[in-house]
Amino acid sequence: MIDKIIERLEAEYIPEIEDEYDVGRNRGIDKAIQIVKQVAAEGGWIPFKLEYDEEEQTERLQAPLPDDEQEILVTDGKTTWQDTFLRDDGCYLDSRFELVSQVIAWQPLPEPFKEDTQP
Repeated sequence: MIDKIIERLEAEYIPEIEDEYDVGRNRGIDKAIQIVKQVAAEGGWIPFKLEYDEEEQTERLQAPLPDDEQEILVTDGKTTWQDTFLRDDGCYLDSRFELVSQVIAWQPLPEPFKEDTQP
């Protein structure tokens, strides 16, 4: 799973840099790859973190974030449960638990178990 995420991120690189936007985009992709590798080393949990956005003068959740309507595992540091990540005028969980203050990390659902049918 982590290899697929890194592969998708690397596919977003802009190979021929034309302006500062391209430089910033590639730096952002590098940072995301670094975070994904760190998360893999920490057991797969991806923290929900806020960073202040100077341009928009507001706090924003930092990547990597789940896709809209993605079923994920979440934790408050004590309990783990399945929830749905939603993006609609902000980011939130279907359960209405608050990101960062109540829910501190997430990870993709594992692949379903498949029984080996070989004799």
